[in-house]
Amino acid sequence: AILTLDAPIVQPIESQYGGGIVKNFRFVGRRHNIGIENMRLMSAPDESITNSEGTRVDENHGQYGIMLSRLEDSWVRQVSGEKFWGGLVQVQSQSSYVTIQDCSMTNPVSRISGGRRYAFSADDSEYVLMQRCFASEGRHDFVTGSRTNGPTVFVDSLSVDLYSDNGPHHRFSTG
Repeated sequence: AILTLDAPIVQPIESQYGGGIVKNFRFVGRRHNIGIENMRLMSAPDESITNSEGTRVDENHGQYGIMLSRLEDSWVRQVSGEKFWGGLVQVQSQSSYVTIQDCSMTNPVSRISGGRRYAFSADDSEYVLMQRCFASEGRHDFVTGSRTNGPTVFVDSLSVDLYSDNGPHHRFSTG
């Protein structure tokens, strides 16, 4: 029998690390070829709610502009978002082969603490490309979560006025 792999393997498959097996697999319920393009999304927070430093902290409004779940061969292109407290795009729930490109997330409104201001994030997903994206005032603008198999690639993107770092976050992710 011949086994053909169509993507890189980012974890070692060696007996000293537990080895591996090959099984037939069919993902039931995954949607294919879904695209979201050319949109401007804006949440509507109460901007009069601030903390003692004057930061707008209302979180009774939109968390994410776009949440991608159980998708394959899908994309988000030329979408801008403002004021969401979670972020613009979250790729999650067993999504695979997803591209996010030429998008921006600005002016988030939320407390500046855990679980907030992740402009472009991937969790429980694989083979994700995020390119030519822009974000401002986030905590982790370009981030992978704890169950990200990878690879996830962030390329030619920029974040400004960042409150923390970008990259792998939350325990272990690869790629």
